[in-house]
Parts: sequence; C-alpha cells; structure tokens
Amino acid sequence: MKGEDSKLKKDVKVRKKSPLLKESLVPYWFILPAVLLVVLFYGYPFIKSLYMSFMNYNLVMEHNIYFNNFENYKGIFDDPVFGKAAVNTLIWVFYSLIIQFILGFILALLLWKPFKGRNVYQSIVFIPWAVSGFLIGIMFRWMFNAQFGVINDLLLKLGLIQENIPFLSQPSTVMIGPIAGAIWYGIPFFAIMILAALQGIPNEIFEAAEMDGASKMTRFWKIIVPFIKPTLLVTVLLRAIWIFNSADIIYVMTNGGPANSSHTLATYLFQKAYTALDFGSASAIAVVIIIFLAIYTLIYLTVSKFEEAGDF
Repeated sequence: MKGEDSKLKKDVKVRKKSPLLKESLVPYWFILPAVLLVVLFYGYPFIKSLYMSFMNYNLVMEHNIYFNNFENYKGIFDDPVFGKAAVNTLIWVFYSLIIQFILGFILALLLWKPFKGRNVYQSIVFIPWAVSGFLIGIMFRWMFNAQFGVINDLLLKLGLIQENIPFLSQPSTVMIGPIAGAIWYGIPFFAIMILAALQGIPNEIFEAAEMDGASKMTRFWKIIVPFIKPTLLVTVLLRAIWIFNSADIIYVMTNGGPANSSHTLATYLFQKAYTALDFGSASAIAVVIIIFLAIYTLIYLTVSKFEEAGDF
C-alpha cells in the first residue's frame, strides 16, 4: 500500500509539474484532433485557392502558368456574366431560404402534436432530404419540361395558361424551376431541426399559459419562438450558406443557360474550373464567395444578437 501511495503521489507530482497537463489546457487537447482535421481539409484548400487566384492557371495552356497579380479579379469583375451570376445568387438564396423556412416551420408545427400514423407520415415527408441534389435536378427538369412536363400540364388544366411555357428555355422564367427544386429539397431540413427544438419545450409552460388565458398567438410569440430562437438562428445561417454554395440542382437543370442567364456564383465557378479549365479565375471567384459569406455571417450574427439568444 505504501508503494502504491508513493507511486500515486509521484504521478500527481509529475502532472502538477508538467505544463502540458495543466487543467486549463485539457479542453484544448480534446479539440485538437478536430482542429487538425479542419486545417487539413479546409485550411490547406483555402490557402491553395488563394495562391492560385493570383496566377494565370489555365490547364488549356499548362506550359504558360505564372503569377498575374490581380488580373483574375479584374477579369471576373469586368465580366458581365459574373454580375448576372451575383444577382441570380441573391435571388436564388432569398426565395429558396424564405419559402423553405416558412413551409418547414409549418410542417414542424403540424408534426409536433401526436396523431395516428405520425411516424409513417414523418418518414415520408423527410425523404427529400435524403435524395441527391443531382437526382432532384433531373426530376424537376422533367417536371418543368416545355412539352411533356407535369407543371405545364397542371397549369393548362387549371386554366392558368393558354399554351405551354418553356420555363427552362427563357431568361425571364429560368430560375423558377431550380428554386422550386431547392425548396422541395430544403423543407425537411427546417422541419427536422425545428421539430426537435419544439419537442424540447416543457409542457408545464403551456399548461401555465393556458391557465393564465394566453391565446394561441400569444403562446406562439411569447413561448415557442423565444424557446426555439437559437435553433432558428443557426438553421437559417447554415441553410443560407449551403444554398449559396449549392450548384448541383441548377447545373443539372439549366447548365447556367440559356445564354448564361441562370448562373449563380457557384455554378459559374464550376463552369470556369471544369469546362473552361481556368482554375485561376475559378479560384478568384471562390475567394470572393468566401469573403462575401464571411461578411454575411458577421452581419447576421451581429444583427440577430446571436450570443444573447442562448445555447443551440
């Protein structure tokens, strides 16, 4: 026993002496693997993209790669397609996000209260979230087909149009189809996250509110919204960034056309990199996207008073 006690005291003494084993440093050791993975898989590609954005790096002319300072940035800002893609990106994110959020919130409220067959219904409505974005693009491309699409067929039968509309072939309507696909894809995400937050609200609060005579609208704005506010803020922030970076649905449905009228910044980057093989310009677009999203995140967190909302 004396030997064990002596060994234990020795270990404690060593731990006290070692600066790497200080209690205040323990949390950093736990998060170190995650930090290293982030640096490896996100930090290096970012630095590489930043480096390439200052180079004439076109694989069509692979023997003519050199530093060109800010020429790639000048090129993309002088390009009218880039401006159009930036406007399309704002339209794409705004309508996709707002409608997804509203419909996802309503769906979560409907699924919140128990009813017969709720689990089965819940499984069915969450299916879109498990479907590939490329497959959704193919599905909605057929649905919005000018000759055989079900959308035109429904509109004709309802008497809302007199002849088929080539939704994906004219610049004025080309974004409708991809936005509809993105909405269908994103509703389950909001529904899942908001439903999980709703299920965490204690029933005692609603019982007390009912006893006080609070109306449904009062309970919604005074109890439900404040309780799930952290979830709402995080989901809107994440989903906006995901939609902004999403290229699969638009690329499959329109490939940026007609005449580059449906490009977003993400699809334009994709075209520059893998069609034009101009990785220098593509890297410059990627850097601009990162800067834009960083500014958006800072403004969003400040305006929404994220730190005061509570834990997610």
